[in-house]
Amino acid sequence: MRLLPGTKALPERSEIAGGAQAVEQILDLRLRGVSRGDDGGEPSPDVPRLRRAKLDLSIYLPVGSEDGSYDIALIDAAGHAITTLSGQARLENFVEVLLTRLDLSKVSPGTYELRLRRTQGQWNSYSILVE
Repeated sequence: MRLLPGTKALPERSEIAGGAQAVEQILDLRLRGVSRGDDGGEPSPDVPRLRRAKLDLSIYLPVGSEDGSYDIALIDAAGHAITTLSGQARLENFVEVLLTRLDLSKVSPGTYELRLRRTQGQWNSYSILVE
């Protein structure tokens, strides 16, 4: 892996409270459009996928996103929030990256809505598949 000057490699796994291991995963939303409604069908093959695990998640935010605090919500098909959390985004190598920890180890597999917003801003929604 080649790194740009001023960057460092992230560890493959990191400790979470209770001794459980977190798996690093990247969710790339840079070229994703915002969901506008339920299409009622199966998820397309290009829907981002997340593992059913405790994740150290790096979300690559869409172009035009800014540094700062973000709210994150994972919403099920019934419209209920499975989890809500927050994280800090900052520019890294020309990509706005939102870092957070997300425990999906007890979430059922399926399609969910991931909502993101800058704190006190408007929500943007993205369809994701938890495997």
